[in-house]
Amino acid sequence: ADPKRGIRSYFWTYEPDKLIYAQDADGDENYHLYLVDVVSKKTRDLTPFPQVRAQVVAVEPKVPFQILAGMNKEDPRKHDVYRIDLRDGQATLDTKNPGNVIGWTTDADLTVRAALASTPDGGHEIWLRAAPQDPWKTILVIEPDDQGGPVDFSEDGRTLYYVSTVNANAERLMRRDVDTGQDSVVAEDPEYDVSGTFVHPLTRKIQAVSFYKDKLVWQVLDPSIAADFEKLSTVRHGELHVSRGDLKDRLWLASYVVDDGPVYYYVYDRSSKLATFLFSQRQALEGLPLVSMKPISFTSRDGLTIHGYLTLPAPSPLMGEGRDGGAPPTSVLPHPATEASAGPP
Repeated sequence: ADPKRGIRSYFWTYEPDKLIYAQDADGDENYHLYLVDVVSKKTRDLTPFPQVRAQVVAVEPKVPFQILAGMNKEDPRKHDVYRIDLRDGQATLDTKNPGNVIGWTTDADLTVRAALASTPDGGHEIWLRAAPQDPWKTILVIEPDDQGGPVDFSEDGRTLYYVSTVNANAERLMRRDVDTGQDSVVAEDPEYDVSGTFVHPLTRKIQAVSFYKDKLVWQVLDPSIAADFEKLSTVRHGELHVSRGDLKDRLWLASYVVDDGPVYYYVYDRSSKLATFLFSQRQALEGLPLVSMKPISFTSRDGLTIHGYLTLPAPSPLMGEGRDGGAPPTSVLPHPATEASAGPP
């Protein structure tokens, strides 16, 4: 418990009964990582260095007693990767940041194998290496107008999954064969970016991907979980979000984001195909006369399709109809023109 600022970021480690949360000191944004033993109630600062900001890089079930964390311990301008032993709190420098790496990706053995680096022109590069002692190799150049980055490695470490808009209209999920350097498409949509991936906790197989269209939609890649997603789609309306609940992959945590109420949480048992309601995120919103958002689109002057949402008020004696007996009045909030973008009237 933190009576001053509260705890906003936390997660379970793969060591039993231990979790980690991030917290700064009185809003200085120098977040430290704290290890909590939920049995003994003891808490320890894993990054007890003054004026240092720590961030989690990775945790892996195959290496339950260690985590990788980024810390700007040697240079406040960049985060190097440190390997921290959860048993004694020892932090050892693992991977040096040359100065322009903004993200790291590890394999199943908790080894840093890929990186996303920024370039002076505003673009990025994806770096790859076979082993910690090997030099980094640039495998993809992402121009300033494109997007992308590493996602994960396969269990055997011979495949790197990444997302990229290079040579595509929207961000798609790609695989890179580490041995041959060959790329292939795993999942894509001609108009919408890949939003997220659903990965098996042990085999590291990407079983489904999501796209944010009018709402979040899932594309199932692994037939073994198709029946589970089909079942979850019938529990209630709303955007389905799913996360794993255990390493045996029997229990999932499902949440439904709706536009006319709170977020609803369920625990789903894959063996029985039963979804059990847990709680809603904000119970005070239940039963209120809220209305839905309806997706709309129109064509702009330059031919692009503009997407948006329209929310109409529910019929009400207080609202009434427009003065001419038609639709209710509309409120318009125009974006003020900035000095740089303002044109002639």
